[in-house]
Amino acid sequence: MPLIKFVWRSALLLTLSIAMTSCGSDNSGPGNKPAPVKFSDNLVNADLPVFPTTEDGLEQLVNSSLKNANNSLDKIANLKGSELSFENTFLALDNTFDQFERNDSINYLLQSASTSKVLRDKSKALNQKYNSWYVDASLRKDVFDKLMAFTKKGVLLSGQDQKLVVDTINGYKKSGLSLEDEKLKEELKGLKKKLSELSTKFSANVRAFGSKNSTHFAKEEMEGMPKSVLESELAPAAKEDGSFDVSPTIYSQISSVYKYSPKEEVRKKATLARSTVAKDINLPVMQEILKTRMRISEILGYKNWADYQTEDRMAKTGDNAVEFLSNLNSGLQPKFDQEIEVLRLLKVKATGEANAVIKYWDVSYYENILKKEKYDLDLNALKDFFTLDKTLKGMLSVFEKVFSLKIDFIENFAKFADDELQLISVSDAKSKEVLGYLYLDLYPRPKEEKYGHFAHFGLISGKQYQDGSFRKPVGALICNFPRPVGDKPSLLSFGQVETLFHEFGHGLHNMLSRAKYPSMAGTNVARDFVEAPSQMLEYFVMDKQVLDTFAVNYKDGVTKIDPNFLKKIEEVEKATVATGYKVQFSYGLLDLKLHTQLKEEDLPDLVAYSNKILGDVHLPHAEGASFLTNFGHIAGGYSAGYYGYAWSDSIAADMASKFSESEKGFLDPEIGLKLRQEIYSQGSSRDITKSVELFLDRPISNVSFLKKLGL
Repeated sequence: MPLIKFVWRSALLLTLSIAMTSCGSDNSGPGNKPAPVKFSDNLVNADLPVFPTTEDGLEQLVNSSLKNANNSLDKIANLKGSELSFENTFLALDNTFDQFERNDSINYLLQSASTSKVLRDKSKALNQKYNSWYVDASLRKDVFDKLMAFTKKGVLLSGQDQKLVVDTINGYKKSGLSLEDEKLKEELKGLKKKLSELSTKFSANVRAFGSKNSTHFAKEEMEGMPKSVLESELAPAAKEDGSFDVSPTIYSQISSVYKYSPKEEVRKKATLARSTVAKDINLPVMQEILKTRMRISEILGYKNWADYQTEDRMAKTGDNAVEFLSNLNSGLQPKFDQEIEVLRLLKVKATGEANAVIKYWDVSYYENILKKEKYDLDLNALKDFFTLDKTLKGMLSVFEKVFSLKIDFIENFAKFADDELQLISVSDAKSKEVLGYLYLDLYPRPKEEKYGHFAHFGLISGKQYQDGSFRKPVGALICNFPRPVGDKPSLLSFGQVETLFHEFGHGLHNMLSRAKYPSMAGTNVARDFVEAPSQMLEYFVMDKQVLDTFAVNYKDGVTKIDPNFLKKIEEVEKATVATGYKVQFSYGLLDLKLHTQLKEEDLPDLVAYSNKILGDVHLPHAEGASFLTNFGHIAGGYSAGYYGYAWSDSIAADMASKFSESEKGFLDPEIGLKLRQEIYSQGSSRDITKSVELFLDRPISNVSFLKKLGL
C-alpha cells in the first residue's frame, strides 16, 4: 500500500509512495502490553513535529514556511562568486527544502487524519500555498545559476556530497530550467500549479464522498453472509433493523460484501459501489490531470509522461515498464484461464447453470468457495488468531529480535487525532540510541474524512548533523483496521496481517535511515523500489516460526495455528496466483497506457477507454463502473508508477529468499541486521542495485519471483 511523502525535485507535489505495540525486552508476554515509557514533555517535543491546534496556527505555519524558505533561496541567489561553497549552496538548499517539506507534511497529515473538522478544512484551504511554492522554487533560475557556478569552481566532492550535487542539478533541469523560451517556462509553471491543484482536488473529492455516502443493503440482501464477518468488518455499518449502510471508501467493509455474499446481485452492487466513488465529480478532474500531463511532457521534450516519470527510476523508460508488465501478463494468461475455469465450474455447481460465466464481481467469492471445498480452508477462522492488539505486539517483538531494536510506547505526547492515537519509539538495542518515532492511527473514521486505506505518512526524514549525530525520523501509519465491537476484539484477516507488516516496513525504512541528507533518507528512493523493503516483510507472515511467537486463538489463549493451515494457504496462493496478480497488472497497465498511448481525442470517452484496458487484462467491470475516477495512486505521485509494485515485488522475493535459505529462517538476527544496514539505513545515498546486491552477496535475480508466479 502507498507511502505518503513529499518530493520536491519533480516540483509536482505529493508522491504516494505506496504500510505497533511493544513487546520489548521487559519479559512481558505477547499478550501483555508493557507499561509506556515516560519521557519529559521537553524531550519528546524536541524530536516530534508540533501540530497546530487552531486555524490561526495553521495559517502562521504556512506563512512562516513561505517567508523562511524564500529568504533562504534569496540568500543563495545573492551570493557572490567568491563566496560560493558547497555549504552555502547545495547544503543550504537541501536544508531549505527539508524544513519546508516538514511543515507541508504536517499540513497534509492534518488534512488527511485530523479529528477536527476546522483543522481539516483549513489545511485543505492552505494546501495549494505549499504546492505552489514547490513549483515556483523549482524554476528559480537565479538559484540554479549559483548552483551551476559552484560546480564550475572544480571543488572535489565525493560520496553523498557529490550525489547531492548531481541529483539536485538533474532535478532542476528536469523541472524545466533548461528551457530558453520564457513563454513556455511561464506556461509550464502554470501547468504545474494546475496539476497540483487537480491532484489535491481529486483526493479530497474521494474523502468527501466517503464522509457523505454509504451503500444501503437491506436485511434480506445480507442473508447468507458469515456471522463472523457481520460482527467484525461490517459491525460499524449495522442498523437496528438488520440492514447495513456500508462505506464504499472503507475497503475492509465494502470488500467483505462482495467476498462473502452468496447473492450475485449483491456482489455486483458492492463492486459497483466501490468503483463509482466520486465518479461524476472526479471524471472531469482526471481528464484535466491527464491532459495537463501530456502538455507538460511535450514542453519538457519527453515522448510521454511515463518517460518523464521513469527517467530516474530503475525502469528508466515508460516502454521498459510496459514491456515488463506485458511480459508478466502474457506469461500468466494460460494459468489465469485455468484458474477462471475452475471458478466457473464452482459457479455452475452453485447456480445449476451449465453456461455460467465468471464475472469480475464473482472472483473473490468463488475463490473463498474454492478454499473451503477443495482445500478445507476457512480464512475467517484464522481471524481468531489475529487480534489487532496481540498481532501488533507480536510483530514488534519479532522485529526487535530480527533487527536488533528496542520498541517502546510513549505517553503524554501532542496528538493530531483523538485519544486512540498511539506513539512508539524505536531504539537500537545495543546502544539504546533512539532512532525514530512512529504514530499509530489504526481505526477508520469515514465521517471525519480520514484517509480511507492504509499508508505511511512521512513527517520528518533522517539527516546527519555536523557533529555526526542523526536527527530522529518521524512518520505516521494511517490505517483502517476493524474496530472492536462490544466485548469482541478487533480481529484481522490474514491479508490485513500482511498489510500491517507491510506498512510497518515503510515506517522502519523511514526510522532506520542513516543517510546524510534528507533527500536521500529512508523511503526517498526510486519509486519502483520503494515498496520492496515493505513487501519483503509480508513473507514473515507465512513463516510458522514467526507466527508461533504471537498468534494464538484469543478464545482460549493457548491454541496456535495448525501448520497445515499455512500449507493450505500456500496451496491456495499457488492455485489463485494468476487471478490475484492479473488484477494488479490491469491497474499497472491501465496507468502506463494512460501515460504512453492515450491521445487527447480519447479523453471524452475516458471511462470506456480505461474499462477496456482493465477488461482486456483481467475481467470486464460492471456496466457503469468507473474505477479510474477513484484510483488515487495515479492522480498523485504514483502516476506511471503503479508498475512499481510488481517491479518491487520481484526484488522483495529475491531479498526474502535470503531468510528462507537460512537455518534460522526469518528469525535470523544476522540477516536482519544486514538488511537494516544495507537496505533500510542507506535510503538512496548510493545506487539501489548496489545496496540490494550487498545484502544478497550476489547479483539480483528474478528466479524467486517467477517461481512465486508459477512461471
